[in-house]
Amino acid sequence: MRLFLQVEIGDWQESDYDKPFVHYASSLSNDIVGTDLDSQSEAVVVDLVLKLIDQSDMVFLLVIAHNPALSPGCAARVLNYLLKRPEHAAVVVLCGDHKTMEELVRGYEEGIHKESQPEKIKTLIKEFAQ
Repeated sequence: MRLFLQVEIGDWQESDYDKPFVHYASSLSNDIVGTDLDSQSEAVVVDLVLKLIDQSDMVFLLVIAHNPALSPGCAARVLNYLLKRPEHAAVVVLCGDHKTMEELVRGYEEGIHKESQPEKIKTLIKEFAQ
C-alpha cells in the first residue's frame, strides 16, 4: 500500500473540504490510499495517520502552508515521524512558505521538493503513482 497524505497549515474553518490532490492521487492507482489532516487536527486522528504511515510501503507527503505565521501543529509531528523512517518516505512536497517546515527538512534533500505550481505537483504525484 502507498499513502498520499495532504497536511494543510492554516485556519481549518477557511479550508475547502474538497481536496483535489487527494482525489487525484487516489485515482491513479488501486494501491494508493489518500487522506488529509490540518495543522489543528486532534491527536487521536494524527495517531491513526502515523499508523497508516507505518503500514505503507511508500508515502507522499504534501504540506500546504496557507498561513506562514501559524504553528505547523501536527504537520511538524507527521513530517518528523516520516523523516525518521526513510524506508517509507518517497516524496515530501512543501507548498507555500513556512519557515519552520523548511527548517525541519533541512538536511533531507533527497525526495524533498518546494513547489507551488499545481501542475508540477500533479506531475510529482503521477511519478509517485507509477
